[in-house]
Amino acid sequence: MKKVKLRTKIIIAIALLLAIIVPLITSKNRYYMDVFIMLGIYVILGSAMNLLIGYTGQISLGMAGFYGIGAYTAVLLVMKANVPFLPALICAVILCFVIGYFLGFPSTKLNFIFLGLSTAGLNTIIQLIITNSKFTGGASGITGIPSVKLFGEPLTKLQYYYMVLVFVLIVLFICYRIVNSKTGRALMAIRGNPIAASAVGINVNRYKLLVFAIVSAMAGVAGVLYAFNIRYIQAEAFTTNMSFKILTMGIIGGMGDLGGGVVGSLVAGALPEFLRDLSKYQMTIYGLLIVLVLRFMPRGIIYPIHIGLDKLEALFKKIFCKNKKSDNTVKEA
Repeated sequence: MKKVKLRTKIIIAIALLLAIIVPLITSKNRYYMDVFIMLGIYVILGSAMNLLIGYTGQISLGMAGFYGIGAYTAVLLVMKANVPFLPALICAVILCFVIGYFLGFPSTKLNFIFLGLSTAGLNTIIQLIITNSKFTGGASGITGIPSVKLFGEPLTKLQYYYMVLVFVLIVLFICYRIVNSKTGRALMAIRGNPIAASAVGINVNRYKLLVFAIVSAMAGVAGVLYAFNIRYIQAEAFTTNMSFKILTMGIIGGMGDLGGGVVGSLVAGALPEFLRDLSKYQMTIYGLLIVLVLRFMPRGIIYPIHIGLDKLEALFKKIFCKNKKSDNTVKEA
């Protein structure tokens, strides 16, 4: 396991502190709380996509399908079978993992753009099934989803946000453990050259299926959290356009960088809030964003941030070393 740098620990601590404190200040504003909750959900989706495309070299335009499967499964279990929220969430995650594993077989035979097209078709099939099924509420969707309860009391928006934050941290920890392990090294070898990876004994198909299933399960978690926050779901929320948005999150931050997945999710997630008047052109803006980032920042938005932090760290070290030398000179004198 790779040792975490001190700088990384400090950044994580500051980010976590902001994630805890800022919502406390704006807790009375329902709009801001909904934005923060959705940003947490987007971080889960973006980090999952980053794991898939950044570390395995697989592209998926079907993530929104699993996002929807997770949402509908948990809601139907809670509303139709009276299953408590947490067991319903676990069932939804397991179902997404299993479906993702079996539907991930195309990922073992197809590469990049062809895989993207096949998963886009898969997303459309899932959306059509949801739209044309009576038990999912059809095109009208499901309304009146009950609020999540803790010890018999419904959670406030602030409490729900902190619950989402816990799931965000769990997903990020899982991603970190996968990347910094034998599995992570195998995934990066597969991304680099699947044939060479297979030649040195790596079971390429097995690892591809495993990652596809894990990412599908993460999308399922995000779907459950989305459904019980909005408390109304319909098939239109899980279209290929949503999959493209998730793909944007995984790319623009920095592929193959866990921090990049988080940054990309926050940027792509917050963008619609600043461009509400241009909502008709949202997909155009996302496409343009990907092109601009890949053209001018091929390593993602996170790379200039890393450069800036490196320079800042070097400056601090220079100042510290200079002060230390001055102290030593005074002592010798």
